[in-house]
Parts: sequence; structure tokens; C-alpha cells
Amino acid sequence: LLVEARRRLDRGKFNVAFYNATCPLNGASVPWSGLKAMLHVLCGTQEDDDAQCILEVRPRLRALGLRDEQAGAVLALLGAPLATQESESRAVLRTSFARMVTSLCRDRLHCLAWDDAQAIDRETLETLLRIARPGRKIRCVFILAQRGELPPALMKRKNTHVVTLDALTKREAAKLIETQLSARSLPKELLDYVHDCAGGHPLFIDELIRELCDTGVVQVLNGAVTLTAESYASAPRTLRTLIADRISHLQQRESKVLQGLAVLGEPAFTGVLSTVLDQTLPGLDRHLSNLESKALVRRIGPTQVRFASPLFEEIVLDTMPANARKELHVRAATTYTQAELPGAGEQDERIAIHLSAAGERQRAVNHFWKSADEKLAVGQLEGALRVMLQGLEPADVSQRNVGELVGWLEKISSSVSQVRHATGLKESLGDVLAEITRRGDERDRVMAHIHVARAFGSVNLFDDAFQALGHADPDKLTDDDLKRASLSAETQLASRQGLFVRAVKAGDRLEAMGPVDDTQATLVLALARTMDGQGEAALDLLDRLDRQSKPRDLVEQVVRQKHRALTFFYLRDWDSAARDSSELAKLARAAGLRFDTAAALHNLGDSCDRLGDHPRAYAAFVESLELTRLLEHDRLSNLNQMHLCLLDGLRTAEGAEARLSGLIRYADGHGYHWDQLEGRFLLARLAAAQGDHQRARDQLLEVIEVAQEEGHKITEADARQLLAEVEG
Repeated sequence: LLVEARRRLDRGKFNVAFYNATCPLNGASVPWSGLKAMLHVLCGTQEDDDAQCILEVRPRLRALGLRDEQAGAVLALLGAPLATQESESRAVLRTSFARMVTSLCRDRLHCLAWDDAQAIDRETLETLLRIARPGRKIRCVFILAQRGELPPALMKRKNTHVVTLDALTKREAAKLIETQLSARSLPKELLDYVHDCAGGHPLFIDELIRELCDTGVVQVLNGAVTLTAESYASAPRTLRTLIADRISHLQQRESKVLQGLAVLGEPAFTGVLSTVLDQTLPGLDRHLSNLESKALVRRIGPTQVRFASPLFEEIVLDTMPANARKELHVRAATTYTQAELPGAGEQDERIAIHLSAAGERQRAVNHFWKSADEKLAVGQLEGALRVMLQGLEPADVSQRNVGELVGWLEKISSSVSQVRHATGLKESLGDVLAEITRRGDERDRVMAHIHVARAFGSVNLFDDAFQALGHADPDKLTDDDLKRASLSAETQLASRQGLFVRAVKAGDRLEAMGPVDDTQATLVLALARTMDGQGEAALDLLDRLDRQSKPRDLVEQVVRQKHRALTFFYLRDWDSAARDSSELAKLARAAGLRFDTAAALHNLGDSCDRLGDHPRAYAAFVESLELTRLLEHDRLSNLNQMHLCLLDGLRTAEGAEARLSGLIRYADGHGYHWDQLEGRFLLARLAAAQGDHQRARDQLLEVIEVAQEEGHKITEADARQLLAEVEG
């Protein structure tokens, strides 16, 4: 589709620039992979270029108006060995690409297209949404060609236009066949047969016509198509059967190339593929050219290749003998140990995948965790978490040291607490926790359950989190360090769910054990003081922590700033809360912590709402909502929508109350006590704004009663203030 769009633009001699990049197969889990692919196309570089070749792009970047730090961030992403911190690059990349697009589009319209966009990463998509936000005048069209459903954040944009490629009509199928055969006209019998067999499936039509031509059923001479009478009247075959049959008739070496490509995964570097297949590069290039002419593969630049359709890869893998597949996986793993791949942890991840497929599971586990450590070192938390969970699948936990298993859980817990999303987390941790419980000593067992509880609480699995924490009951522990760890986890979990009375009690017990020195415990204690209405005491704790030690990195700086902004919010210092939340959003974005960015934007919106700055509040809630939809974080998405319903209802009452009530039911059904109470207060605000003071009064009295029981002091204060206004 993209090739045809570009061909028509070129044929019409339109003054439009068209650039097409392909998202890597695993791009969704690799931050900035989509942007990197497009920058390679725009800059004329490729994945395996040396540093000198990439650095030659710098003058062109400066000509586009990029400052030195912006050009450095782009060059670092392309692979130049610059002394740029990962967090600094992330912070600058968004503005760098926005400036590039603005400069490029001054002279003419530009189309920037991403193929296989179902694999686009969230950072790239977020950047595109920011550049293409409503009201910004820029002569650029972003095109995402993908299979499957569009991301919710895209569907909500009014300036998103969706073109769905449905099944071809009979007329469209005829045009496709005419183009494929270079024919002037087609026999009606051929069209009917193709339509009966393939319907409107373009790939099926293509494969069916190829088979009819290869078997001599269809012959073309000077644009005239002849059909051998009734020789095509055999029982129709499935698309997979047609493709498998065509592949089976390839030359042995060409078939071997397809097998190597299927095992390596897409896209494959030709240098690696030649080593795995033990073929010379010229010989491999010749086979690839033949396969490309048969529409089985396509090149991406001079050194990368992929299948023309994902279905081809599936069929090649399905028809490959098990022994041949295992042998190629072993050769691939060996080859990657000697290759240098761009991207933190990329090399070890590929080695692990091939070792696991070859049955060498324990070696694979070691490489998975080595890859995760490398990703953690550069702040790729989501990629690291994905690889860690992959590393648990093939692990024989009975053969692993208990201390190592506890360390795994600690790393996973730490990563999940920052990412706040992990599919299949509960199932992944079960075997590891059971093995530690069976073989570990008291410290191992307690810390393992605490790590698991923190991880579950980070993804809102509160029942499972408190069940795990029950195995670390501080009343049954004799070691003070373990007691502190358990109480710290309980304080954090209870406050996150909105059980403030429980959070404050756990915090009081933690403080009663004596002075707290470590950073995590101090932050948790400050949180407990905040929830108890002792905001000044919480600020004193945070100030003391800042005096004792500086943040180790940007991530810890974000955590400290988050607690400070929350404390100002609970002190009802809305100006300071808005200021610190705005700064926090910038810090979190620079650190690559997207959930913390979304949470900071939500708190900014809440603070601005209380200051009466409704336009700024609305903008902050919308931006937070877009991020949470990208992250698939339903809880914060639901809370953002509650506040947006209120702001909508203040302007027009139509449908706002019904939508808000539905969102409250969702929060209540999932055990989000804090959220449903806040939603009920917003519902009372809406009733008061509509002049229904009696209903607002009844709702506020209910909110006050529940807030008193659960220790929600700020919600109680808000409700009492509004009640006084309603009754006054």
C-alpha cells in the first residue's frame, strides 16, 4: 500500500516528499526503535554503519536548525559513540525530532510513513502525538501502516484518518490480476474461479495466479490470456497449502536461506545470515535476489532482509524439520556471541532466544538476565522487565541458588514499581516464590514475599499483594530489619489502595522502631505522615533526606520530587503542588518513566482545577489520559476520565453525570477505594454546580462518613468545605 502511494505521488509529480521506514519486529519493547528507523531513512544511514559514517550527518542536522545537544541526541540514537547520558538523550530527542520535522516541512509537504506499525514503540508514538497535537500548524502527514487494532490514543484524536484495507471487490481483484499478468483483459472463467477460491484476499489471489501460471493452466501472450480447458477445475487448496507447495519447489540453497531467515527472525542482517548458513556474501546475495524476484523476501537497505509476509515465516518454520531448526538455532546463538549489535542487551537477548529454542534452557536464562542487567543500566525499564519475565519461563528454579532467586524477585519488583504494568506477572512469579519458600531460610522467605507483594501492588493486584505480605507478618518476626521492610511495604501498599488508616498505623509502627536511615524507608515514612495530615513533618523528613544524601540518579530524583509534590497537595498548597507537579512531569519524562509522567500530569490537573484554572487542568488531564492509554494503565485512565467528566459537566450537563457514575462503578468493582471516593466527591461537585443542592448535600455527607472511616483527610476536608458552601 505504501509502495503504491509513493508510486502515484512520483507519477503525478506532486511536490510531496515521501519517506518510508519499517518498524523492527520487536520494536514495541525497544524504546525509540520506531524513531530510530525513521531517522536512519531521513539521514541516509543504516543500522550497521560505523561511527565515522554516522558523525558525517552532523552538518545536515545543524542545517535543519538542531542545537549541539539535539544533534548529539540524534547521533547517539543512530549509533554514534557520544558521551551522552541516556536520560539526557531521552529528554532532548522529542524536541530534536519535532524541530527536524518543522524544518523539513517549511518548503513542502512531507509524508513520514512507518510500515509494520503494530510494532511501533510507545516513546515514538507519544512523540508523534505531541508533534501532531490539535492546533499545531505543520505541513506533515504521519502514516502508520499496520495490522490489527489501532492504539486507543490514536483513535481518540480527531485528526486521525483511518483507511482500512478490506477484501477486494471482484473488479479490484480483476485489476490486480491484470497488473500481475500484464494482461489487457481476462477470461470471465478465470475471474470466477479466482473469486470462488480466494475471495478478495490479495495474497491468496497472488499465490493462486502464480500456481496457475507455473502449472501452465494460465498462459499469457502479447497481453492475451488463455486458459487450458478445465485443467484448473481441481479442488481448491488453502492459501497455506499454496505457499507451502511453492516453497517446497525452490532450489535447496534458496530453501535453506528462507529457513535461516525464519530462525534468525526479522529483520536479519545479511552478514549474520551468511555466517549461520555458511555461505559467502556474494552467493547469499544472489539467492536473496532470486527470492525477492519471487516476492518471498524483501530487502530493507543493503544489509537487512525480511519476509514479504509474516505468513511466509510461519509456513517455513512449520515445515522445517526439528533437527534442522535446532541446528540453525545453535549456529545463530554462536554467531551472535561474536557479533556486535546496537542497543543495550540486544546481543544477549538474541543469544538467549536461540539457546532457549535449541533446548539449552539454563544457558538461555543466564543470557536473558545479562541482557536485563544491561537494559537496566541504561534505564530501559520496560525492555528489562520484559526480558526478566522471559528469563523466568525456561528457568529450572530447583537448580538455582536461593539467593539468586531472591535477587531476581527484587529486580522485578523494583522495575514493576516504576513501569506499573506487567502482563502475566502473577503467573510468572509463582514457581520462584514456591521454590524460595521450600529451600530458603527465614530472611530469604520474608524478603521474597515482600518483593512479590510490592510487585503485585504496583499493578493493582491488591488482594494478592496483601496475601503475600501476610507471610511477612511483622508481629511474628524477630529481626528488626525484616520488620522494617514488612512495615514499609504495608505502608506503601495500603496508601496506594487508599487504605489510609492502615497506612498511617503501619507508618507509626515503623517510626516507633527508631531512626530511619535508608532512603526507601524515609520516603515511605514521609508518605505515612502525609496521609495522616502531618504535611510539615513529611516535608521535614524529605528535607533531612536531601541533606543526608543526594539522589543517586534521575530515577531517585523523580521519586523524591513525587513525594514532595504529593505532600504539598495534601497541605492544600495548590500553587506549590502545581509547580512541583509540572517540574516532576519534565523530570519523569527525561528519565523515561512514563507512568510517573502521567501521574504528575494528573496531579498537575487536579491542582490547577482547585486553583480555578480549568483550561490548564483540562489540558493536563487529557495529556495524562493519552499517556495512560498508551501504557494500558486502566486505573489512572479511569481516574483521568472522572475529572474530565466533571470539567465537561461544568460547561454542559449533557451525559456527564451518567459517564461519571459508570467510572465510579468501575473503580468500586476493582477495589480502588481512593478512586471511587474521589469520584463520589466529584459527583457531588457536579450536582452542586447544576444547582441540585439537596442531592449534593446527601452525597457529601456519605463522602465525609466514608472518608472519616478510611482516613482520607484531604477528601474529608474538601467535602466539608463544599458542604459549607452548599448549605450557606
